[in-house]
Amino acid sequence: MKNLMLLCTFSLLLGCEVGKQHSSESVTQEMSNTSEINNPQEMAVMQWTQLEYLQHPCHGFCPVYQIVLQRDGNYVYNGERHTSQFGEIKSKLSNERTKAAFSAFEQLQRLGLPEVINRDNCALYATDHSIIEFKLRGDSKQWRFKHDLGCHAFTDRDRVLELTQIIQASLPIREHVNPAEK
Repeated sequence: MKNLMLLCTFSLLLGCEVGKQHSSESVTQEMSNTSEINNPQEMAVMQWTQLEYLQHPCHGFCPVYQIVLQRDGNYVYNGERHTSQFGEIKSKLSNERTKAAFSAFEQLQRLGLPEVINRDNCALYATDHSIIEFKLRGDSKQWRFKHDLGCHAFTDRDRVLELTQIIQASLPIREHVNPAEK
């Protein structure tokens, strides 16, 4: 029972801290001739040129934002709700943080998870959490994964949470969403 309470507390904290999604498409220009690929072997040889991290809203005060990062380190942040910085901000990440973010995204996509993890394919589910969306684009292909943070039981969950933490540390989330926590 104690472990279950710790797990629920951790997921609540992670649900509000993880990141948020931006509802408009103003920051990201969708590639016109993209096709989605879900074959891990095909994806392993892709040269991804852009990644996107979105945190969608929860039923409370979770931050809602989007970060689009190019392979050269240039990024666009767009804070929508419950962030300390609102609107569009353009800047550049260090090479080290850019490489770490792309590496973690690529490891996440190689897990071969379904495109969406939500209450429909989850053995243990808690409501009121946000959804994190991960996208990779390159060579006219894209990969996408949506993780409903309310889902607490699915294959590779621990690895997904570990990679999510690496991604969050690599991207400029603390700089724009919660600067007081630097």
